[in-house]
Amino acid sequence: MQPAPWSDPNELLTALRQGDEAAYYHVFQLYNKSLFLSAYKIVSDTQEAEDIVSETFIKLWNNRQSFSEGYNIKAWLFRVGVNLSLDRLKKNKRYGLAEEEAVYFSQKEEDTGYLETLILESELVDMIFSSMDEMPDAMKTIFRMHYVEGLSSSEIARQLDISVDTVRVQKHRALLLLKKIFPFKDPPE
Repeated sequence: MQPAPWSDPNELLTALRQGDEAAYYHVFQLYNKSLFLSAYKIVSDTQEAEDIVSETFIKLWNNRQSFSEGYNIKAWLFRVGVNLSLDRLKKNKRYGLAEEEAVYFSQKEEDTGYLETLILESELVDMIFSSMDEMPDAMKTIFRMHYVEGLSSSEIARQLDISVDTVRVQKHRALLLLKKIFPFKDPPE
């Protein structure tokens, strides 16, 4: 079995600094989904979150030469993503309490534990997204619409022109599949 092209983070960082587009794409593949969810968690808008991810990766490319050996690209991406999300939240007037929300997230962002928690959540999300590849297409679509986009069963049924019961069954089967993939044990007492 061939090792991953950049199994060593420093090799990946060196390749990225040298302008290797394959390294850039590799970093994008590693972090774009979890970065999207982090941005979406703050701005609550799919298009805004996608724009923030794009902007974050443009900044990564433009700043790639400033990273020294051992630099944590993932932490940098999440810091930039959170900051861009907060900026969007402050600027965008269609979010009724945007200023209050921005202050709330700014205070959380200053807590170093918040960024760490965001990164850990993103790793779990990455594992779940990888597992979604094993789901049939209809199940994957329903799972994404409910658990990522936050739509209710009735909204999903309406959009996909299927019954609410079908949506519920597909969500249940998706969770059963994930339970098989991630066998959680009861916590010790």
